[in-house]
Amino acid sequence: MPFTYRNKQLACDGIDIAGIAAEVGTPFYLYSARGFQENFAAYETAFAGSGTAICFAVKSCSNIAILK
Repeated sequence: MPFTYRNKQLACDGIDIAGIAAEVGTPFYLYSARGFQENFAAYETAFAGSGTAICFAVKSCSNIAILK
């Protein structure tokens, strides 16, 4: 699970979110690479052997860093 509480502090992939907020200011967008990878793996497993291509709708997210 990418988002968890550690010592009563919210963390993403084990990184303290309050620290990120202090560094970059708020509001900000925060994505979990591990979350993306886990979700993709779940789709891949669910459709394994079906000949289905898993594609991403680029229009749903215009963040270049995520698309890379």
